[in-house]
This record gives sequence, structure tokens and C-alpha cells, in this order.
Amino acid sequence: MEQVIHAAAPVYSGALHVHGLCWRLKVYPDGNGVVRGNYLSVFLELTAGLPETSKYEYRVEMLHQVSRDPSKNIVREFASDFEVGECWGYNRFFRLDLLASEGYLNPDTDTLILR
Repeated sequence: MEQVIHAAAPVYSGALHVHGLCWRLKVYPDGNGVVRGNYLSVFLELTAGLPETSKYEYRVEMLHQVSRDPSKNIVREFASDFEVGECWGYNRFFRLDLLASEGYLNPDTDTLILR
């Protein structure tokens, strides 16, 4: 079955379970809000965890698929106060018009690799 992606709808990663917490990436392939159509938007969402708000350090990395050179990966690191159901991240993670030409988007499979 083919999955239809609507431009405004987010795409979610599989769950990442770490020390009793559950996280997932929330990605807007065509951007979120005012940057729609211009930037890839990437957020980290806490889906299960402690009942109180806690500060967590996180890192989101987009792999350079053409070269596989880790020094060309795009890395964003930050620390934010999360509570369950909350997202933090980057409306302007990377310009959409540069994803393919800069080597991050695989044109054959139409995929990005985020971790």
C-alpha cells in the first residue's frame, strides 16, 4: 500500500526508548508554519516519561548521503525542558531547495536519513 504524504502533515519516526522515556522525531517534509515550502522542519517529541517537566539535552543529525562523510552531516544540539507530549526542535532545520544539491536527499529513493 502506498503512503500518501500531505505537504502540511508531519511524518513520525519509530519510537526510541531510553531509560524509561519514549521519544520520536516529528518531521515536516515541506516545513511547518511560516517556513512551509522553504525549510525542512524537524522536532523531537517526548511521548512517554516522567510526570514532571525535565531538562534534556538532545541532538538531531542529518546524514550526508552522497559522500557518507560524517564531517558533512548537519548536526543540531540543544537542551530544552520537556514534558510528555511536548516537542522542541527546528522550524528551519535545512533549506528544502538545497537538500538534493547539497547531497542530503537521495533522489533515487526520495529519502533523508535523520538520527
